[in-house]
Amino acid sequence: ARLLSLPSFLPLLGQLLFQNHTNSGSREVMVHTAWLAGCLLCDAGLSNHPSTTIAAPSLMPILFQLLGDNPETLSLEVKREIVCALRNALALPPAASADPSVSTVPVPLPWKDQVRGSLSSIVKLISSFDSDAVLAALYVVDLLLRRDQSLQTALEEEDIEAALESVCDSALEEANEIAANLLDDFFYNDDEEEEYPPMGLVEATPTRPGMGRGRGATLPSWRSEEHTSE
Repeated sequence: ARLLSLPSFLPLLGQLLFQNHTNSGSREVMVHTAWLAGCLLCDAGLSNHPSTTIAAPSLMPILFQLLGDNPETLSLEVKREIVCALRNALALPPAASADPSVSTVPVPLPWKDQVRGSLSSIVKLISSFDSDAVLAALYVVDLLLRRDQSLQTALEEEDIEAALESVCDSALEEANEIAANLLDDFFYNDDEEEEYPPMGLVEATPTRPGMGRGRGATLPSWRSEEHTSE
């Protein structure tokens, strides 16, 4: 909060994120800068908190734009820290998860073009070999879709179904579950009309260790058929 009160701090942070990151030294700086952005966004969503009123409006457009502009120049480590920061910005803040009475507000998304431009990089991270990047990217996709379902078509154009199916075949249990729920909720239920959480904050972290959204519920239809046929 003290850093965010300094008028020159966020512009400096933005400059560091947009610096030339083609050499190893600057890439290392960018990894730490993106990590710092994620720390500043951890409380985004709390009413009248600097993370909500100052950090999110300034940093979220930059983070989405970085993933959309020349993503091939970004290292996997940088992309991972960026999606982790975006997850912090979009998810329910930890204080509100621990105490439902804490006042929260939805953090507005940047311009839709900025969000759409980042989707290709996010989908590719889901298919990467970095388990932390995979999990963070899945959470960001889940949180984005539950905020703005019009992004579904753009994600389909990036072949997200194939990326999600590849995760469902992996040994990453938490990622496996999120991917299965995304497929069942948004991509495999064309004949059914379902309601999803409106424009608001969605909790992205389990309320108990090892217990994520949908745990213990009926398996998605496409997975049930596989178990039946075995």
